[in-house]
Amino acid sequence: MAPQLIAREEAKAAILEYIKGVLSQEEYYWEPASRIKKCAILTTAGIKGTGKTRVLHEMCTSWVCETGAKAALIVDFNGGSSWDRSKAATEVFSKLLLQQSGMPADKAENCARVLPWKQVMQCLREKLNLGDEDLLLVGIDEIRQLETLAGKDGAVQLVSDLMGVQDESLLQTSSCPVIFVWTSLLESYMSMLMSDSGRRILPTISLRGLPLAKALELLPSDLREALEKEPFGRQLVRQLLGHPRLMFDALIQEYSKHKPPRNPLAWNQLQSDIVAYAKLGDRKALDSIEVARWYSPLRSTTQSGLEDLCLRGVVHSVRCGNSWINILHPILLQLWARSEETSLADQINQMFEQDAIMEATHEKKLEDIMVHFDCAVRLALGENNCTLKQLFPGASFWSERGGLPNIIVTSTQNVLAPLEYVESFADVEAVLESLKNGKIVVSKLRNEPGIEYLIPWMVPNQDDRRRIRDLKPPCNKTESASLLVLGIQTKCVRENVPKWASVAKSAQEALAGFQNHPDVLGALPVFYTTEVRVETPPKNLEIPSIYFNEVGLAKLLLQRTGPLRLFFLKPGKPLEKMLPDFFESKRSALHA
Repeated sequence: MAPQLIAREEAKAAILEYIKGVLSQEEYYWEPASRIKKCAILTTAGIKGTGKTRVLHEMCTSWVCETGAKAALIVDFNGGSSWDRSKAATEVFSKLLLQQSGMPADKAENCARVLPWKQVMQCLREKLNLGDEDLLLVGIDEIRQLETLAGKDGAVQLVSDLMGVQDESLLQTSSCPVIFVWTSLLESYMSMLMSDSGRRILPTISLRGLPLAKALELLPSDLREALEKEPFGRQLVRQLLGHPRLMFDALIQEYSKHKPPRNPLAWNQLQSDIVAYAKLGDRKALDSIEVARWYSPLRSTTQSGLEDLCLRGVVHSVRCGNSWINILHPILLQLWARSEETSLADQINQMFEQDAIMEATHEKKLEDIMVHFDCAVRLALGENNCTLKQLFPGASFWSERGGLPNIIVTSTQNVLAPLEYVESFADVEAVLESLKNGKIVVSKLRNEPGIEYLIPWMVPNQDDRRRIRDLKPPCNKTESASLLVLGIQTKCVRENVPKWASVAKSAQEALAGFQNHPDVLGALPVFYTTEVRVETPPKNLEIPSIYFNEVGLAKLLLQRTGPLRLFFLKPGKPLEKMLPDFFESKRSALHA
């Protein structure tokens, strides 16, 4: 039995409205500019597992009475297993269409070989016992497969032929009305395929993951309660991103075999089994080059690369304000990180492990998450240049008038040992030597005043060096000094950081030994906070610095990490408004 269709009311309403509109020949659904009126094309789109086939199934079964259709059927290409490439696309498709009516394969093949479209449709209607005025509804699943099987020209011709049949049947009375509804993995695909057809492509019905709070609410109560009890369970349910197949098929099936996972290794195995069950990324696993491009501040993933990631189910989109952002799926990313033996993979894996055990009272865990994130971004950037604005999207810079956001930096990083832990920053010369060797230096002193870890960046451009020197005159720097030291301070708070003036003073004092060193071009603090304030940066943080509130931090992290637990510990109204799919008005287990 097929699982219940969950939270697809908007898709249903759009399909019913389309059917009603094309039947009544409403202007919105027809292209009036051409000599012959052409009906617009409706496509339902979404990555694998979001319910496209399920929506077609419901359209052809439980919704069929509401559509006014007397019969409905679905044509899918079954991965191409039944496609004969030696024959014309129209002939092969005609056979598939006739078989869906219950016609034996050999008879369907004979009819498809000798009959033109109009007679094929007539045979189909006779097999379904339809009268001349009875509406036939046909769902065609995953049109992009058709291009793979028949080539772009063949796919364009077939879509044109089928829509031509629809046009003719609806514009003439008693002419055997038929309506086609299509699905695609990519939202933009039908528009690209039919760009020269002179036919309008309606806005796609987009199927994405459900809002997280809604998805959690719809899970069986015993499973939901079991997940809520474990930190790894609370992390896991967010990482599923409300994806229907992952949450309501794979998770339910696989958790019953593993329950309850007793250790991180068992949770890892559950993640792996869930992904395998849902067949995400099954065509091609996530690879190191793709991760590096995604994590790089240069955002070097190409459009074709993005489309390929979407086709494989590796990238999901979520609402962010009034638009959508793409997220590298956190479960697939975490599984990749655990399996690869690279520095980048290790840093991403450690970031997720620290996030799993993040609690509202564990302020220092924010530091542990951010140091591994920063290290991963540096590794992904490699020896390329980027601006501070590219490095820190979502940040506020003080002061912008000095051109700080546009300063170009690069790194001489230590790939094999990107992090170094020291007892404290008291020995400036020793710490500076590690920074010059391309290492992020972290203090083991958990109450290290002012700054928690240091990141070295090189400033190659002479004009940019002058701008850095001008931030803190008078200056003892030589023209050749190019090392910019960023000192990181994290603040995980429910509302606002108290006593910003004191925080700023402590940061300046902690960096003074580096700022005053002749080998250092400059030393600037970076404040990662979960403050809910709207004004940024705070008025009394008037020192050259880089500042994040909770919304800015989400902009920095989200596309790369997915919904980390730290977002849910103390969310403020601005973050809830920015990410409506992650929150609901009342508190739920997702906030724990």
